[in-house]
Amino acid sequence: MVFVELTEAAQRILRQHLGLIVVLVALGMAIPLVGHLGRSDDFVAKTRFVIGATDTTDAEGAEVLADTAQGIVTSPGRVRTALEEAKVERNATDVARNHVNVSSIGTSGVLELAVSDRDPDVAATLANSLAADVVALRRSALVGRSEQQLAEVETKLISVGEMIGRVEARAEDATGAEATALGLLHANLLQQRTGLANERQRLNESISSAPEARVIDPAEAPQSSASGGLAADLAVGGLLGLILGVAGAAILEAMRPTIVGADALARALDAPVIGRLPRAPEYTTGLTDPLLPGHLRLAASGAGVAAVQLTSIGPPVDLPRLVRWLRVATAPYPLVDLANAPSGASDAPGSSGFERPTEPVFASSRNGTNSGIVVVAPEVLHQNDLTSLEHLLAMTQWPLIGIISYKRTRSERMIVTNVSETQYRFTQDAPPGSKVSAS
Repeated sequence: MVFVELTEAAQRILRQHLGLIVVLVALGMAIPLVGHLGRSDDFVAKTRFVIGATDTTDAEGAEVLADTAQGIVTSPGRVRTALEEAKVERNATDVARNHVNVSSIGTSGVLELAVSDRDPDVAATLANSLAADVVALRRSALVGRSEQQLAEVETKLISVGEMIGRVEARAEDATGAEATALGLLHANLLQQRTGLANERQRLNESISSAPEARVIDPAEAPQSSASGGLAADLAVGGLLGLILGVAGAAILEAMRPTIVGADALARALDAPVIGRLPRAPEYTTGLTDPLLPGHLRLAASGAGVAAVQLTSIGPPVDLPRLVRWLRVATAPYPLVDLANAPSGASDAPGSSGFERPTEPVFASSRNGTNSGIVVVAPEVLHQNDLTSLEHLLAMTQWPLIGIISYKRTRSERMIVTNVSETQYRFTQDAPPGSKVSAS
């Protein structure tokens, strides 16, 4: 039962409001498409590098490294320097904001720098320049101080070595107190040289053990342009349009619910479907459902009625035309057009027709037997259309014995049918002696 209700809800929303959903989906896809029409395809050059940090073990750590590199390479000043080196005219702020991006490769700590430009050579040049810039900056931050200290130590070692050479040269000719003083100075200089050598070794070990910042894979000029994400934008726009369309259709259904399908109408009215017509009577040439007459006789017999009254709900239809077809097919049960039957009209099988009444008939058939109502309705109608039928059943107390459904095309739903003109048109084809007046 739940599955049936869900199926009916889907039919009511999707089938009834398919046009609205299609329009919103098309609109959702048109917006990004229009945005991409005015945008030229860019070439994207990519380079990979490490910024001299320990290997990460999770996505959060890798994202931190990517954010650090992103903050460096998107500096307008550094981008401006890279543009000057590439000798191209670009807006440095726009390039930094919209054309430079750093992302992490998994959790490895390896970063990928992507630069987009309308010129593939410019994109590759900027990518390599920015990557080299960030690597140099990170290397300076990691070992720059140690390298500076190492250079100072090397300079001192050279100076101490030269002093030791001069002292040793003078000590060869020195005697007495001078020789003693030169010996003490020589020992002090040797001690200084040993300390400086130890310091140099320590700094070299510190530099060699520091994480290395370097470019792993330099960027090359791309051979083809990027799509600019058009496919993804179209998919997202279409999905949003679909969501809005379905939501809008659901709101419309909640405000004015519809009944879709003959079976759903049968459940709503608690009556069986005794027959189906391919279209409304005024658009068909005869009964196409071979089971309809038999089912109508069974429904009348099961309900114990002697006359069958036809009435329509929803849009008006040519009931007299349907009555004429059924009179012969369902004899001996009299058929009455509830909307057009006159007082005292003949219900005998083969009757030639009847005049439009001056007032509605709310009585049983002419021989006093009770009547049953058969509803002629489209397969799709609004729930509010059932109100008139409910009033009719309450006034007459006649049983509802069945439903004859018909299909309507979308173009027919947009047409407001003039019943009088429709009846008049088909009156011209009626057998001699029959008469259905137009009013």
